[in-house]
Amino acid sequence: MIPSRAFANRTVAIFGLARTGLGAVRALVAGGTKVIAWDDSSTARDLGGQEGAELMPWREWPWEKISALILSPGVPLTHPAPHGVVEHANRAKAQIIGDVELFAREIRGNPDQAGKAPVIAITGTNGKSTTTALVGHILNSCGFDAQIGGNIGKSVLELAPPFSNKNGAKTIYVLEMSSFQIDLAPGLTPDVGILSNLSPDHIDRHGTMENYAAIKARLNIVISGGTDSHVMLIDVFAKGVKGKEAEKVLDEAYITANKNAIPFDTNPPLNPSGIRLGSPAVTTRGFRETEMKEVGRLIAGVLNDVKSEQALAQARRGVAELTQKFPLYA
Repeated sequence: MIPSRAFANRTVAIFGLARTGLGAVRALVAGGTKVIAWDDSSTARDLGGQEGAELMPWREWPWEKISALILSPGVPLTHPAPHGVVEHANRAKAQIIGDVELFAREIRGNPDQAGKAPVIAITGTNGKSTTTALVGHILNSCGFDAQIGGNIGKSVLELAPPFSNKNGAKTIYVLEMSSFQIDLAPGLTPDVGILSNLSPDHIDRHGTMENYAAIKARLNIVISGGTDSHVMLIDVFAKGVKGKEAEKVLDEAYITANKNAIPFDTNPPLNPSGIRLGSPAVTTRGFRETEMKEVGRLIAGVLNDVKSEQALAQARRGVAELTQKFPLYA
């Protein structure tokens, strides 16, 4: 179990005491948090009480004292309509997050720095469970301590803490992530994000295919390999743009997605004139997660309307600002 200290000495409410909710109760109590909880199931409530939660119907919660609501992934956050407990939390200005967000804050509290252990997050409409199990099996076979969980097997907070393996093996977290879990984990920044595939699913919970795709894409906007290497996945199909067309318009915005092309001036002092996405990414060296996310926003702006001169000009300005911020060869 991974103790969660993000809300130590504060009060957190948990709605839903199934697998993820019980894991959150244990982790928060172990981290010094007062936990109030509720579930419509009397059996689930009994289990939550045994783990140290104070049981109370959510309409009776002292919202003025609650710092965060830990919501079960199965409870509607936005569509078809927010659950009543979500509306109460919004009015109380309490954070609405899930157990994966607690995990993220514990393992990698600062997204601009390396976490306590690498995290591989895997999502997709189909195939994510198989991919997660396979990646975990390969890592374990190679001598790593692969902790596998999330939407498969154990909840994330029930996994072992980093480097607790008696053999001293390096811990790597391999997480299967549903769209519901991603939606409740705004701070999750995996070291590797994998999107297996994407097709219409759970539209009743996300409203539109665009919303569903955007949530899945959160894991894949940045896959960072440290300060010297960045790789970004660009899903052009969700934009209705062909690959060649996307490559052309991004080149015009001084963003080169072809890893074999290096868009920087060859004359001294080798000042970057564009952003290259690939590995190693010469002109993104030194970029933090925040800068790489800005690149993602620039790309999205261009691909949203490939014929817009305004979007192209805005992307060029953004690229210029970023490259000036990081002179490589002063």
